Amino acid sequence: MLSFIFPVHAISSYKASYDLYGKTDLGNFKFGSAEYELVVTNNAYVFTSNAKTDKLWSSIYDYSRIETSVGLIEVDKFIGDYYKIIENRGDSITDNYEIHIYPNER
Repeated sequence: MLSFIFPVHAISSYKASYDLYGKTDLGNFKFGSAEYELVVTNNAYVFTSNAKTDKLWSSIYDYSRIETSVGLIEVDKFIGDYYKIIENRGDSITDNYEIHIYPNER
């Protein structure tokens, strides 16, 4: 019997949501949620993620984070051209980074 194993490289769009938990001496507590989305069209992608504390925990520590990454897909690899991340604590922006990448050649 002959077996052949071929690597599979599939990049496709997806959406995912997660509850964020912390483990303490008092047990596990849900303190927030995160959402991820990857949109792939032709040879380009847009990835976004959002994370935040739940309403109950935000009275103690109000935090949220938004991340965006945009780029091209070449030979089953992500080639990022743009990256942005914003972190908020309460009503204030604590970190706000935006990076544009201009490669000399592809």
